[in-house]
Amino acid sequence: MLTSLLSLSAIAASPVQADPPLTPLGKWQVNWGDTNCLAMQNYGDASAPITFGFKPSLNGDVIRMIITRKGPYQNAAHFPITLGDVKTTALGFRPPKTNREMFWINIPRADFDRLATLPAVAIKGRRLDFSLSTSGFAAATRALDTCNKNLRAHWNADEAGLARIGTMSAPLVAPARLVSSQDYPGQAIFEGRDGTTGVSLLIDEQGVLKDCVVEQASGVATLDAQTCILFQTRGKFSAAKDKDGKPVKSRLFYRFRWKTG
Repeated sequence: MLTSLLSLSAIAASPVQADPPLTPLGKWQVNWGDTNCLAMQNYGDASAPITFGFKPSLNGDVIRMIITRKGPYQNAAHFPITLGDVKTTALGFRPPKTNREMFWINIPRADFDRLATLPAVAIKGRRLDFSLSTSGFAAATRALDTCNKNLRAHWNADEAGLARIGTMSAPLVAPARLVSSQDYPGQAIFEGRDGTTGVSLLIDEQGVLKDCVVEQASGVATLDAQTCILFQTRGKFSAAKDKDGKPVKSRLFYRFRWKTG
């Protein structure tokens, strides 16, 4: 009897074995887009993979991590998430006309670089509970840095480009007038969440906003997302011009403060 009790005690005290990290299914893909640079990889089961991607902000100060998989996620909402020892929030939503769920997570580049040195990164929050091998992270990050350097030049956001601009792009509607109390995300109000989001706005030669990129994450995913939604749906801009008066691409930077009180 005593032997049986000791055996049961030893079993109960044994640590639960964590699932091994999901491993890449192939080579990393790095996409050089007109407004962003994105690295992507599939993990896990080839028949139902988890797609993981990450892209740097234009300045390179923030990394947006993107997770997609088959799933039922419906209404956009944020939730607490941990990446290794980094705590923040993720935005979960279902892209229109798909059977997939998507998650966006913005973290400082310094935190991402530190996590990338680990063998694997544990991701835990709501229905996300798995680890990803970091194999290939370093090479993908180097490729993204090269892409991002070219992207800054493309949008005249580097030193040489700024020197070419004679008249900078400007908002035709003051950013403060883009938002009303009705635009504050309901979940953030309910939770009493405040925050400041910094964004880069990429304006083309016609004064059209081509992309909004989070450069300073607030720590509240719905606030970051809503900042870009407001600029993309309501913002109007004049195009920048070079010193000869020719319209050129440009980048504007704004900080948007959200406060419930």
